[in-house]
Amino acid sequence: NNVALRWHYPLGVLCDVLVGREVPMPLDLTAHFRSCPSKELPPFSGIGDLQKSVMNSFRQAVFLQLGSTAPFMKLPKQQQTQLWDAISRSHLESYFGVQRQLLCQSLARCKSLAVRLHLYGPPHAVLLHPAPALEGPDGAPTTLRDFLARAIPQLLD
Repeated sequence: NNVALRWHYPLGVLCDVLVGREVPMPLDLTAHFRSCPSKELPPFSGIGDLQKSVMNSFRQAVFLQLGSTAPFMKLPKQQQTQLWDAISRSHLESYFGVQRQLLCQSLARCKSLAVRLHLYGPPHAVLLHPAPALEGPDGAPTTLRDFLARAIPQLLD
């Protein structure tokens, strides 16, 4: 439908947003790799761009959780490569082997959690919203619904 697919978004998100619940099987998709306005999409010159985008998302998530990118940056190059290889090959066991090292050891040590929502709307619309405390004043855990009710109330109306 002449819609530029955002290559840096997960395929499932693109299907949900552009096709909806009734995804035809098989899904017919025609890809054009030229003439897309650069203001609509970040440039894509090869798999290296995808790798940079994915690894940058990891760094951002680690920073949000721990307040520093140090745990990610201190990963040996071999483990960073293992992480990317596991993602590109859908090898969950290898992925979790590295990813576990980047997680908070407990909620008490976690500064915040990264939540990324992809909503249909103008391209590159980004909302950075401060995360609420992981627990409310009564000690009950803050849920994703609680967060969305504060950050994007119209989404739950």
